[in-house]
Amino acid sequence: TETPRSTLSRSLSELEDRGWIERDGQRYELTTSGILVIEQFVPLLDTVNVVQTLGEAIDLLPLNETGLTAHHLAGANFVTPTGLNPTAHFEYGIERLRKADCFRCVARTAPPRYAEAIHQGVISGRLTAECVLDRTYLDDLRDESELKERWNEIANRSETVRRSEESISFVLLVLDDTVHLWLCDKRGESQGLVESKSPDVLSWANTTVDRYLEQTQSIETAMVD
Repeated sequence: TETPRSTLSRSLSELEDRGWIERDGQRYELTTSGILVIEQFVPLLDTVNVVQTLGEAIDLLPLNETGLTAHHLAGANFVTPTGLNPTAHFEYGIERLRKADCFRCVARTAPPRYAEAIHQGVISGRLTAECVLDRTYLDDLRDESELKERWNEIANRSETVRRSEESISFVLLVLDDTVHLWLCDKRGESQGLVESKSPDVLSWANTTVDRYLEQTQSIETAMVD
């Protein structure tokens, strides 16, 4: 631990005095009290770290909609706009998307640059894609001929593009073994993203995509026209 012996000894003695650890020869082991404290303290510490890192952006986390907690996002990478680069999170996300082999999403919206990157990957054969998109977004494509054509081509390339009649209030992306969760304001505009490689978060994300895929139907070209 590179901790001075005196500091370590003092800390161990204090923990032993509290009854949280006990000595067994040359080893220290957690007591039942210690285990109970750890089970409560570590999630709390993780939550505080996430709150301090995100600041006001914590209000943009879709925790109620997704069932995640701040504890799940401990160790995540938070990418937010900066004064010098207000689109830093978009550029970061698209760069990761262009390097991925497998893309899955449940999304309330898909900005043109994302749709373009997905389209390029699918058409080139580099990227497999499974997408569940909000019905409002798909309906609005009637006025966006270029975007409409891209999604038509993605859907016609034997990829899975599904329409959710149930309103989707978040944007969840799975890029290979990495999860991106957007920080969206009330208008649905992204103010940053959370990137996590946690196995628990990845498992949750894939389960969420699978659930939406089962509940929705593939779009037909005519539905986007």
